Amino acid sequence: MNRTNISFLIMGLILCSSLSAQTFVSHYPPSTQMFKADCKNNRQTLQLSKQQSQTFSKEKDTLYVNGAARWYAGIELGMPLGVSTFSSFASAGKAGFAGGVLGGYRISPLLSVEAALSAGTMRLGAGKCCSDYWLGADGVRYLEQVAGMDSYSYKDVYSSVSVQQYALRLHVDLLQIVRPDWDKRWSLTVSPAIYGIGTQATLKENGTKTTLVERDGRFRFGAGAGIGGSYQVTGNLGIGLRSGVVWVSGGRFDGITPTDHKENMIWNNTVTLIWRFGSNQ
Repeated sequence: MNRTNISFLIMGLILCSSLSAQTFVSHYPPSTQMFKADCKNNRQTLQLSKQQSQTFSKEKDTLYVNGAARWYAGIELGMPLGVSTFSSFASAGKAGFAGGVLGGYRISPLLSVEAALSAGTMRLGAGKCCSDYWLGADGVRYLEQVAGMDSYSYKDVYSSVSVQQYALRLHVDLLQIVRPDWDKRWSLTVSPAIYGIGTQATLKENGTKTTLVERDGRFRFGAGAGIGGSYQVTGNLGIGLRSGVVWVSGGRFDGITPTDHKENMIWNNTVTLIWRFGSNQ
């Protein structure tokens, strides 16, 4: 075989190899083509599911804000603590108990107004600064034990205070200001409020709980503020926690002769259960 024939043979082999390679690259087996089609369909399905999930989340938030009923009513249970001449934080003091009802109206996602009524009791005891004083049977404070009259050391006395609170509150939802895109079922509120407060103090002896002096009931006014968080479990049912302080006017509500103390306040800590109802219009 001469050189010319060998050259043509080599060129023919190269050409055939090139055409075979092109055919292999441009034409995949049927199983590979099906796999590629399935992957493309899966990507499209995942993208569509993601879009639907985002749409549902937005609709859900709209349900709890724009679609939620504007009127609501509920109950609250709490532990009031008092600070006056005596204090609930003293050794003879204890956390009280209170329960009440409330009702309100949601003006907008940002603002709502509320009225509440609660009743309960508090127990306040003498701090170290007042433990050297004496309580006479006439209800007056003395610097030492009084001869010829029953008298009791402040260390052995506590004040049991019955209290009724009538509150009018304005709730401002901070999440609507700082995080308007947050899950709308949650709220974090600050709540300025004004109060009407009825109190009646009874001074008793530690241990025996014998009544020593019973003060007349008084009605007072107060003002305060609180902070609270809540979660809307369903479109109607919500649960929350609140804490707030009320400054009480009109003299010492614990029935103890004033000393140098300036505080005269009630610290309320409550759990609330809310039910929304009525039209959202």
